Amino acid sequence: MLVDGIVLCGGKSSRMGQNKSTLAFGAMSWRQWSAVRLREAGVQQVWFSGHSGSEGIPDQYPHGGPVCAITSCIQARAGHVDGLCIVPVDMPMLSVSSLKHLIGYGVQSGEPCHFSHHPMPLYLPLTPASGLHEQRPDNLINHSLKAWLSSLSARQVAFQGDDTELVNINTPQALKQWKPYLQEEHHVG
Repeated sequence: MLVDGIVLCGGKSSRMGQNKSTLAFGAMSWRQWSAVRLREAGVQQVWFSGHSGSEGIPDQYPHGGPVCAITSCIQARAGHVDGLCIVPVDMPMLSVSSLKHLIGYGVQSGEPCHFSHHPMPLYLPLTPASGLHEQRPDNLINHSLKAWLSSLSARQVAFQGDDTELVNINTPQALKQWKPYLQEEHHVG
């Protein structure tokens, strides 16, 4: 099974006040760090949602919300891979083992899935049977991610990692709070 990774990094970052994907994480940006984690989890290739260029997938409806960004990625990668593992750029503490667990569950079940009580990260199958390739971003502008996942009957997978992995760091206050944890040796380097 071929699985690509997607880093969602095309939002406005209005709560943070600066582009989260370019924030420093050791010697890398958050965007680069997310890509490294996805590659270590075994994805074939990593794409950056909301960006142009050789590794980017532009949003068909910029600022249409995460569901529009995800469906833009589905449209771009359907027919090329069997699934997508999607992570937000503002979740830098995700572990490789948690991503492997999610991808493994998704590949084995062939169903959309995410961790219980957390819509991200998520795995989406792109097989013809999944029907996801028929999703259209123009019908999903500013649609709730949780409602969309519910409409897909996405499975909730029991999370076995440290709860800090699923923290979204999307404000300056959260960044200040979590910065010491991010700088620990096991997160940077």
